[in-house]
Amino acid sequence: MANLASRAFGKLQSGLPDMFFDVMLLWQPESESREEAIFRRWDLYVDEVAQGKKKALPSWSWAGWQCMIDYGPWLTAGGTQLPHWAAAAAWHEVIPIVEWSVSHGLDTESQKYKIGTAWHSAKCYNQDATDHIPEGWERHENTDRLSAEERTTLYPSWDHPFVYNLTANKEIGSRFLCPISIPVLRPDAQPEYPPYLHGSSQRAWLTCEDDIVHVPDATTIFGSRSETEGHFLLSKDGDRIGWLRLRRDTELDDGVTVAEVWQRESRRVELIALSRDVVQRKKRSWEGRRWITRPAGPLEEYYNVMWIGWNGRVALRRALGKVDRHAWEGLDREIVDITLA
Repeated sequence: MANLASRAFGKLQSGLPDMFFDVMLLWQPESESREEAIFRRWDLYVDEVAQGKKKALPSWSWAGWQCMIDYGPWLTAGGTQLPHWAAAAAWHEVIPIVEWSVSHGLDTESQKYKIGTAWHSAKCYNQDATDHIPEGWERHENTDRLSAEERTTLYPSWDHPFVYNLTANKEIGSRFLCPISIPVLRPDAQPEYPPYLHGSSQRAWLTCEDDIVHVPDATTIFGSRSETEGHFLLSKDGDRIGWLRLRRDTELDDGVTVAEVWQRESRRVELIALSRDVVQRKKRSWEGRRWITRPAGPLEEYYNVMWIGWNGRVALRRALGKVDRHAWEGLDREIVDITLA
């Protein structure tokens, strides 16, 4: 499957496609019941088993975890593909803020491969009918475009006079908001499995509220829910300014649970910003024999954040969530060079 997907979306980096990397980095673990555990997955090597050692797959990829996956962010492809409205609770757009690269080692001789943001750059095609579009795409008028008055309430890139189809797949019916140049790979191209992810990011510390709540994560599609289990993030004044999606019984590295880490660290969490996020909740109505989707409420702006822990000089993903944009920008932040493993 990884080999096939690597031809559809460009290179795969430990399971995440180059083309939509910032979007897919926001994957979330999920489970249908408390009986389904969420824990880190380990890759056992024959020469290491005899020595009693085990090597972890990357914590930043779904490949490094044993759980079901909530692929909500993928349905909108960061605001590039028209969402599956029946499954999504909101319009959702990811804005890259970090230049990511991957490598197979930590030494200075290990070459870093830079990950681009072609999917985000392609949005310049969505307004002008005279723009040249990449080969293999067709442009059509957007017959579901809202009225001029309603469009004033939208985030600018959500006003789409045109939609696009891949010529080779138009019978499937998938519509895109902008055309993306599909990379041409060699026939013998194989997926990559680099364990290290590098980038310079904003870092801040917050405290997690102890109570388990249903956080208002509108980007989830799992079980058609608009809320998922998690904990609110508190400012130093005790205000709820964000949340993390997680379960307290989730097993992190070496079998230590979230609850045990919090007991040791007094629910203080170290966060890095992955990207910005713009969300607008929506409503649907049946009009003229078709469903019309309209915004329901003001724009919500966030930073997508990752709670990290440390193993020596590399950071490990513990959980993901969101912090209100204005609240995050008001925190004491610093820019740090991070290597995730």
